[in-house]
Amino acid sequence: MKNIADKQHAFLFTIYITISIAVFSCLTLVHSYISFNQLRIVNFLVPVFAAIIVGFLLARNKILQYQLTTLANTDKLTKACNRQYFDLRLSEEVLTAKRYKQAFSIIFFDLDHFKKVNDKFGHSAGDKALIEFASIIKNLNRDTDLFARYGGEEFILLGKMADKKTTEAIYKRIKTAVDEHIFGEIGHITFSAGIAEFDHENDTIESLIKRADKALYKAKETGRNRAVVAD
Repeated sequence: MKNIADKQHAFLFTIYITISIAVFSCLTLVHSYISFNQLRIVNFLVPVFAAIIVGFLLARNKILQYQLTTLANTDKLTKACNRQYFDLRLSEEVLTAKRYKQAFSIIFFDLDHFKKVNDKFGHSAGDKALIEFASIIKNLNRDTDLFARYGGEEFILLGKMADKKTTEAIYKRIKTAVDEHIFGEIGHITFSAGIAEFDHENDTIESLIKRADKALYKAKETGRNRAVVAD
């Protein structure tokens, strides 16, 4: 993630400085032509250096805005999206789905017996496990999906343009990856999941979340380490 952010920052610097130099250079040439003055190197270089400074400041300002926005929308521990940002994006997705009759689904995740993990191995090991669990899912995400920490050891994923069948396939990929991963001294960790596809006729945001949560509860009630698809 850091490498991607660094590339974005470098791209912003390049774009703003390039645009600033181009604008200042054109203005210098036009001014020289209109005033019938001979274009000298000094007259040309001064605006170019000024352009570099302006471009740098513009790029730096944009990067700071980007960093602040990212910080506000990101869970501090796992670096997944936070619940506030997820709720906002879910509201937007509901409107889009209704307008264009698109499918989408959500998956609720809950790490099994995680309190026992914290009690046995300590909260530091538990935090590390949460970070690794989130990293596994983020790495498996499609570009269109949105993954967030919903609270404690609960996570949620929004699968855009994904019906129940597609979302079940996403869950299976995640489960395989989590089953194969060793979480340090903790070893293997399992999770339960509830899957719900948005019902255009009957669902609201609240009812969709409630159906997914109910499916998750059923998965935990019937043995954990599995997923249940909501009716």
